[in-house]
Amino acid sequence: MPNPYAPPDPSAPPPPQRRPEDYPRPDQEQHHGQGEHHGGPAGGGGPQDPRHQRRTPTPEEALAAGRSVLKFGAVLLVALLAMQWPVPWQVVSPVAGVAAVYLGIRALMTYRRSGASMFTWVFLVVGVGMSVLLTFASLSLLTMWDVQAEHQQCMDRALTVQAEQACTDAYEQAVQDRLTPSGQ
Repeated sequence: MPNPYAPPDPSAPPPPQRRPEDYPRPDQEQHHGQGEHHGGPAGGGGPQDPRHQRRTPTPEEALAAGRSVLKFGAVLLVALLAMQWPVPWQVVSPVAGVAAVYLGIRALMTYRRSGASMFTWVFLVVGVGMSVLLTFASLSLLTMWDVQAEHQQCMDRALTVQAEQACTDAYEQAVQDRLTPSGQ
């Protein structure tokens, strides 16, 4: 076994040079797999054709994909934090949730075009799913607008721990009354 750290042998033949024709062109990469892949052998036991391997994204594509994920994450974080804000500002949460779903789907499409790894793609799909759930959760909080407003006013007036506990108990009872169907 040759030493991998040794300098190259001057008597050895030079390694084969790759020609520009050996590299896939971006326009060929866009169309591969639409008709060629389905007509191949069923087993596919031989070596893979270089045209069917995942291509490396260009720096511009990688930058665009990274920016789309950052936008998605930032808007998702705003939607999550807005659920904790006082009542008038909680309206931001479902709006930001819908925006996060939109930006997440755009990020998925950007990553799909750039040939991203499967891990990144799965991560984005899970993030979009979380955005949908967050949007519905924030909408359900807004259905209790009046109960939450009363709770916030009570907490603002409370000066002792006992008064805060009384506000919390009244809030929980109001939520329970709202969620329990009448007649039971």
